[in-house]
Amino acid sequence: MNYNPLVSIALLSFNRLEDLKETLTKIKDIKYNNLEILVVDNNSNDGSIEFIKSYKKIKLKYFISKENFGIGYGRMKALSLSKGEIVISIDDDCFLKPDLVEKTVEIFNKNMNLAAISYGNLNPLLDFNKKFYFEKTKIINIDKYKNSYDGVLILCSSAWRSSALKKINFNNITLTKLYLNNGNKKMLYGCIESDLSYKLCASGFNTASISGLTAFHKISPTNRNNDYRTIESITRYFRMNINYSPYNFLLKELLVGIYLCIYNSLIQMNFIYVKCLFISMFLNSNNIFNKIRLSKKIYLKMRRLSIQPGFGGKL
Repeated sequence: MNYNPLVSIALLSFNRLEDLKETLTKIKDIKYNNLEILVVDNNSNDGSIEFIKSYKKIKLKYFISKENFGIGYGRMKALSLSKGEIVISIDDDCFLKPDLVEKTVEIFNKNMNLAAISYGNLNPLLDFNKKFYFEKTKIINIDKYKNSYDGVLILCSSAWRSSALKKINFNNITLTKLYLNNGNKKMLYGCIESDLSYKLCASGFNTASISGLTAFHKISPTNRNNDYRTIESITRYFRMNINYSPYNFLLKELLVGIYLCIYNSLIQMNFIYVKCLFISMFLNSNNIFNKIRLSKKIYLKMRRLSIQPGFGGKL
């Protein structure tokens, strides 16, 4: 491969020491020779910090947060500290196919307007095929991503073009932090992938979800409770519409969202939807005066894919 840019693998870590060990071990399988490995730890207390600081098997950079500011803040820190032309963002329980970095670089090189790629995820706890892990990845029709606008990107396994992130001033994106009771624990909300991808698309860049690029992510149903998922999905719907939808569609989208929140609360006798509505209306990341908005053409494409609330169906 002639094009050989620096690629950063930016890894967010928090209290999953054994997963972190496996992920760093798997990095040694990656078939790409111009890598930066960065670990951002969200103030772990299970020995992860000590392990990160003493790890010598691969060259490693790290940042240790003084407190847990939440998923979104940690991932934003990882993106901002990375030096690579391409940044691959993963979690500590996620590892990549050995040729995924090389294939990611190839796709970015052939689509210069492509700003972000979301990977397909397989759960190695349920199904891990060693033969498939080492198989060569094949992606057909790479040029099709020149017309792709996808707002459902996931920072737990995705790749980002640094120059595009800098062009949209990604460090100025306002993050929202919500604290949700989950038993005796508090859950931190602050995922930023939708904000990043919508702003990229509104600025004229392409984004794409490419399921054929495989990351192995140990997704556990216990990581987030159902209320968390509902709040995350519905607040994203309102936030993305308020911030990025064309103004002539905005009122309709808000009315539909309000109606569905009330309707589902009454039908399901679960007032989490009304709670979501009130949370959504007062997010500090809402900016109805935002001038960087999706064109009608891109908006209609993205609406079918991602401008949908978490009501179990499409609008």
